[in-house]
Amino acid sequence: MLAAFRLDSGIHSGAGHMGRSLTLARELQNQGFEIAIFSRRQPGSLDASAQLSGAKQFWMGEEGPKMGDQLWTENEQIADRELFLKSLGRQTVDLLVVDHYGLSAPFESQISAKKVFVFDDFCQAQHCSDFILNQAGGSEAEYKNHNQNPSVQVLLGPKYALVSPQVRVARSRYSCANKSQGILYFGSGQVGSYILETLPYLKDHGKRSFTVILSSEDPHFSQVKERISSLPGWELHSRVENFPQLMESSALFVGANGATSWERCCIGIPTLSFTLAENQKGIEKILKESGAGAALGDFGKESLALLPEALSQLSDPTFVQEVVARSQKLCDGHGAERIVSEILKTGISYSS
Repeated sequence: MLAAFRLDSGIHSGAGHMGRSLTLARELQNQGFEIAIFSRRQPGSLDASAQLSGAKQFWMGEEGPKMGDQLWTENEQIADRELFLKSLGRQTVDLLVVDHYGLSAPFESQISAKKVFVFDDFCQAQHCSDFILNQAGGSEAEYKNHNQNPSVQVLLGPKYALVSPQVRVARSRYSCANKSQGILYFGSGQVGSYILETLPYLKDHGKRSFTVILSSEDPHFSQVKERISSLPGWELHSRVENFPQLMESSALFVGANGATSWERCCIGIPTLSFTLAENQKGIEKILKESGAGAALGDFGKESLALLPEALSQLSDPTFVQEVVARSQKLCDGHGAERIVSEILKTGISYSS
């Protein structure tokens, strides 16, 4: 059986699509699926075959007409579909997985696959799929109204959050005790400006130092490197080989309400987070309602001004333990198994 994934990654699209899709792919592998990833190149593109043993990476060409979270036009999607089919060749697709903000029904409806699974963080585009997932929740009725398949199965909320096995291992061992080092990470896109704005609010707070993660291809990388070089105990990394292990060894996390939110919750690391994009609003809402960390709102001067007080709260061990417990309760790390179980219930595992 073949599960074909259509996604992009890199400086424009970030690493979140690749990360969550590979977690799903790994669980599908465990159930006997072969994995093929189809992508268009952009600066900083990730190679799935280097991250998931047995997965095949197919490059469809250079980056598409628009990157980020914009929906492509129908003609642009048709052109992308032709590139996909050319790269696919004679392979038969059992499960098509689409994790791409630019693609919707014009792409999905014309691919011959037994089942179609779509990630949709916005509920704005019309899709044609058998499954649709939003880990941040949403309205089941609205998602069904935005799908051409009346029997689409809608999977919503953190119970379906996709986190890796390494995250679950880190969760089982996590403790804040005797730790002071923090992590400052806003994602893998062009986020250097956010780091530069945040630094003044962190550098003078007690004895806490931070590990800062920023792509070396970010236009602000050299400026961030220069600023951090004068801060005792601070480190700058352009990439991290084992992110769950880094979180396990850290006392707190400052960053965005993005792709790593569920990993942070699963591990339990106390987090001070900002919303950088519209598709992060749902995550912000869940974090606020659950008390899993401090969701400080839209990134800007007003929310940054809340950082010192939020950091001070984390000096209270009792408060910290409550945050850890609430975070771990929100995400148990078994979302991939739940999703694949739903897929297999359709009988897709039995070749016809």
